[in-house]
Formats: sequence, structure tokens, C-alpha cells
Amino acid sequence: MSEKINYSEIPSTNFIDDFVKEDMGPGGRTEGMQVHTRFPPEPNGYLHIGHAKAIYIDFGTAQRFGGICNLRMDDTNPVKEDVEYVDAIKEDIHWLGYDWDDRFYYASDYFEAMYKGAEELIEKGLAYVCELTPEQMKEMRGDLTTPAQSPYRDRPKEESLDLFRRMRAGEFENGRYTLRAKIDLASGNFNMRDPVIYRINHTSHHRTGDKWCIYPMYDYAHPFEDAMECITHSLCSLEFEDHRPFYDWVIQNVTLPSKPRHFKSRAGAQDGHEAIRPSTISLTPEQVKGSLTSDQYKLYKLIWERFIACQMANCVMNTTQATIGAGKYIFKASGFNVAFEGFTALYEESKDEEEKAGKDLPPLEVGMKLKVRDLKGNQHFTQPPPRYTEASLIKALEENGIGRPSTYAATIATITTREYVTREGKAFKPTELGEVITQLMKERFPKIVNVKFTAQVEDELDAVQRGDEDWVDTLQKFYDDFDKTVQKAKKEMDGVKIQLKEDETDVICEKCGRKMVVKFGRYGKFLACPGYPECKNVKKIVNDTGAECPKCGGKIIQRKSKKGRVFYGCSEYPKCDFVSWDPPSKEKCPVCGKTLLQKKSKDKMLYCVTPGCTFPGKKPAQEDEA
Repeated sequence: MSEKINYSEIPSTNFIDDFVKEDMGPGGRTEGMQVHTRFPPEPNGYLHIGHAKAIYIDFGTAQRFGGICNLRMDDTNPVKEDVEYVDAIKEDIHWLGYDWDDRFYYASDYFEAMYKGAEELIEKGLAYVCELTPEQMKEMRGDLTTPAQSPYRDRPKEESLDLFRRMRAGEFENGRYTLRAKIDLASGNFNMRDPVIYRINHTSHHRTGDKWCIYPMYDYAHPFEDAMECITHSLCSLEFEDHRPFYDWVIQNVTLPSKPRHFKSRAGAQDGHEAIRPSTISLTPEQVKGSLTSDQYKLYKLIWERFIACQMANCVMNTTQATIGAGKYIFKASGFNVAFEGFTALYEESKDEEEKAGKDLPPLEVGMKLKVRDLKGNQHFTQPPPRYTEASLIKALEENGIGRPSTYAATIATITTREYVTREGKAFKPTELGEVITQLMKERFPKIVNVKFTAQVEDELDAVQRGDEDWVDTLQKFYDDFDKTVQKAKKEMDGVKIQLKEDETDVICEKCGRKMVVKFGRYGKFLACPGYPECKNVKKIVNDTGAECPKCGGKIIQRKSKKGRVFYGCSEYPKCDFVSWDPPSKEKCPVCGKTLLQKKSKDKMLYCVTPGCTFPGKKPAQEDEA
């Protein structure tokens, strides 16, 4: 283009625009290039409302950034496609106000390139000719805990290549063979369980006639088409999200003239949910800090930094390793240094102590004699794994395919509010109640209390959503067995009571004089007389803070909301309605003499809530002394 565009001046209307602006800006992935998108309908029918949205995104994005958009007919299925639909689609796009100039293409333009790419995959051992029928594939595709199968997966590549070439020559009838990508038969994403990339179809094509009798599948053809046309931004709706990993796989494993932008997901990542992104990346955390609370700022800073970091270049590290011989003993030393910070200049996950302590080795040469400075005889014992924190628990859930991002918060809230675990710093510690309940569930519901169970259910529901499974059959298969297990557990546990260790307190039962004990009920802990059933006295557990209510002089006690959040209120409620999220301090107001409260913020400021009091607030006494 003759005129240079300042992409920073283009207003963003959505997160796609933000991505494009970053790509096209200084240091971006496509800096100096022209935005190039495409609209790729299959000519097997007329346009619908979903197509209209895609047209707006594809053509509109290119238009806003001074770029271009191709119109491409994905004509990979000759059975359903027709010239009538091609003409109708072109007419409708013009009616919507968009044009493709001379950039009108067909997927069939690239059939030869796709075929060569398939041969390349076979030669790399990444594809094989399979003889399973569609019905047999469905029977052998496995489930969430059982991998798919194919007896032809280990077919020699020379044999597969010969059969594939004979498939092209028209030697075999429809359905006799397929060509499948060799990826992962145990993948949680069924689209990655060795998907079919070519099938035999002796049907005349509306453009190529009878030249071809094998045709590529859409998921295989799409990345080829984008690459052949040098598309800079391949935009797809969420219905294709589960298919995107295969798109990336093709891009990574086939020699192509260009590689459209893609993002690699880590194994086990839950990609079915939209990421949380800043609406406008130009609003840095520091710019908006003054308008946010402390917690809001921390959250926004985390989101903003992670979002920006994921668009930055990789960190480059130089690693060195030395093997040192000392008689019959061999010592090894390793070190590293950072050659290029990349995204770590902005955001970096927490490191373990060993990694933090890592550093580069001094200059070494082969055959160099080294002098011993000292020998340290340290004895190491196997340590138990660390307790789960919120972060490590969520990571474990992700790795095992349990739950979804939208359910993680509810899971953590459940185990904490029901007091199955308590917090020790950032770590979760199981309570006696949690251990007893877990053991009970393991004994009565062994199939459910299983790492793979929830993941399996989630995947089965995903299969229902994709249309691969009937929802009635799926629920029936689950409920019949589950109902039997529940009925059996009810029968065996009739009259069984969970007995926990009772902690004796100093609280005296006013009815019989015994020391009351801590018991667990459906609503948490409470105090009860150990003389039950002779004495049935029970009390709520009151956490006295030792501070006086600034309103009435009563006791301030710790309470919990319905959602388990801690707050502080007057013991004289409802006579006194004093409540506070901030805890009371041990200090009194120097102006009015009432109890001061302490902010939960970083500065932990003390302040007075008495109306009309002129106390300006101050830091806690221990910090003043420091």
C-alpha cells in the first residue's frame, strides 16, 4: 500500500480489533503487512444469519484496517454443492455492501497442494490409510476413559503411500479406504483422535469434473486454503473452537507458504470458555489505579499483564550442563542465563526455590582440571507433596479434565464453607470432617469418587452438545447405575452416624455444669453438652474479638455470611445493628475513645466509625514503631 496506516489511531470495537492492532503495530507479528482476512462459505445452500455475522467480521475487520478480504468457496464436498449456491452467495454479499475485488477463490484451486501435503504427512509417519467403515470407526472411537482404536494405525508408511496413490487413481470404490491423521487416539478432544483427512467419493465436481475421486475433509482443507492465500488473520466462530487444535496441527506439520496466526493450548486446558480480556489494552493498570479499589486493581493488573504477555515473544534462555569426573565418581552441574526476556519482562509465573536459585556456570573447557573448594554432605529425605493451594488445585482440576473454569470457584467455595478443609496461609488443610466424609464416599460411591469420573461426564456432555451422542441415552446410562448405588448406600447406612473427635471447651453448660464440646452439624460447628440425651443444651459458637462495639459498648464478635465471608458485628444484635467487613483493633480512638477498625488494605490503616469524630486515621502502632 502506498499510504502508511497508523493502526494506533484506529478505534477498537471489539477484542478482535485489539489483536489486529497489536499485530500490525511496531514489533507486531505482521508489522509492515496488510491485514488479510477471508470469508469461506461452503456452496451447499443459501446464506443464513450466521453467515451474515461472519461476513461482517471478516470483511468489516479488513475494511476498518485498510486491508483486504477474500471470498472463497469451500467446495470440498461435491455431493451437496452447486453453482446455483455460488451465484446466490456472491449476490447476497454484494447486497450487504461488501466486495472482494478480484480475490475470488475456490478450495478446489488447491486440491493438488492438499494432496501433496497428505503425501508429506504419510512420509513423516503422521498419516495412514485406514480400512474401517464409518460404522466401525464409531464403534471403535472409545469414550472419555477408553482410547479409540484402529488396527491399521501401524501400517508401514510405504504401504499407506502406495494405497493412497491408488485411491487417487480410482482403483477403489466409495468407502473402501480413508486417509487418517496419526495424532492421539486417547485425546480428550475427539476431533484429534486420528481424524479422517481424505475419503473416496466418485462424484463429479462442479468445477473439476471427474479429475478427482478423493476429496479432502473440511478441517484438513481449511488451514491449507488460508496458508495458500497468505491470510494474516483466520477468524472463526466458537462452534469451530474444538476443531482449531487440528487446524494448528496441520499448520505445524505440513510445508506451507505461510502460517496464519494460531495459539498453542497446553495439554488439558479448558478451551471451551471465553478468556477474560481487558476491553481496551491502552488502559494500563497504572492509568486506572486511581479509580479502583485495591482488590480491583490487583485483579485488573493480573488480567492485563497476562493478556499482553501472551502476545509477546518467547523468552530465550541459554542452558549449560557440565559433567565432572572425580575418580570413579561423576558429578553434574547445570546453569542458565536469560538471553532474551520476552514475555517474562512483563509477566512470569511463580518459580520454585531451586529455579530461583539457578544461575549460569563459570567458563568451562573440555579437559579442564577443577579444584575442590569444599564438600557438603547433605542428606535428603523424601518429602510429602505440598498441600493444595487455590492455584495448584485449579491446575490439578485442569490437568485431569475435571470441571470447567466456570465451576472452579463453586468447587472451592463448597469445600471451604462445608468445612471439609481449612486454610493455613494459602494452603488447604483437610479437617477431620473432610477426611471422614471422603472415606465414606470412597466406600459407598467408588465409581464417583474417582479422578476420571467427572472428566468422563464432562466429555460425554460435550459429545451430546456436538451431536455425537443422544442425551437420553447418555443420562440413562449414568442414572441407572447411579440410582442403584444410592439405594444401596441408603440401605447400608441406615442408622449409621458419623462420629468425630469432640474438642472439649472451657464453656460450662449452665443446665448441668459439664464442659461443653464442639460438634459438627449440617450448618457447621456448634457447642453441645456431652451429657446428651439427659442434657440437650446446645449453643452457637461465638468468636469473641475482645473489642467493644463502637455504637453500644457490647462485644464485637466474628460472624460469617451465607456465602461464608467473614464479617464483624455486635453481640447485642438485633438491638444494635453495628456490622463491619473490617476487623476491630485493640486500639481506642484518641479523640472519642471508641474502638478503632483496621482496613484490610495493604496500609492497614486504623480509622474511627463514630459519627462526627475528627480522628484522621493512622497506621497501626507496631508499624509506627518500625
